Amino acid sequence: MRDATTELRKAYLQLLSNITVDGLLIPVYAEMINDSIKPYSLANKPKHYVILNNQNSFDRSNKQTFDFLHTIQSTVYTWYPKEQGSSVLAEKIDEIIKDRVITQRGVQIPVTGFNCYMSKVDLSRGDTEFTTQNYIFKRITIFNHFIEQA
Repeated sequence: MRDATTELRKAYLQLLSNITVDGLLIPVYAEMINDSIKPYSLANKPKHYVILNNQNSFDRSNKQTFDFLHTIQSTVYTWYPKEQGSSVLAEKIDEIIKDRVITQRGVQIPVTGFNCYMSKVDLSRGDTEFTTQNYIFKRITIFNHFIEQA
């Protein structure tokens, strides 16, 4: 019995690798912004990005199948200077993510070596942080995937 966690994360990174909104390419990272940004500093950090995190796996296996419920969270961050911006860009990015992960025809996210037979949005909400220098608008979406080994 194999765990689909790594393959699911890889599928997300590939599926979301080229999101462009209003002429901006939106980078996607697993867990945290990686150190490909050299030198790393707040000044060099992207202003708008997505982080995939809080990934969980729940065993639902029985005598007939190796079946798991996998959850993964996408968090869209849009940073603006204080008293500027709005949640609109974060909402646009979040809608693109939802459209790519869950299609209208029910075609599921391709996870190598596994069959994903159901995907759905479990939770979607907005959040805003205010710092002394920035306004940070976020969209947090948790996806559920029922996956079995192929």
